[in-house]
Amino acid sequence: MSPTPNIIVFGESGSGKSSIINMMAERDVAPVGGDMHGVTLASTRYEVEFKGSNSSTTAGLDEAKGG
Repeated sequence: MSPTPNIIVFGESGSGKSSIINMMAERDVAPVGGDMHGVTLASTRYEVEFKGSNSSTTAGLDEAKGG
């Protein structure tokens, strides 16, 4: 049995990373905001069945530790 590959989505704060995870999952698994402020403040793993892969989203690349 081969290891499960991981998909990591990263980009700037408010760029839609969590929305992409939700689109791949075909359901709401990652919280999203309604504006340009970041919602995900730390890397978060979501168990999403996507052709045998795990999906993760990260804090925005320009997001400071405190948000």
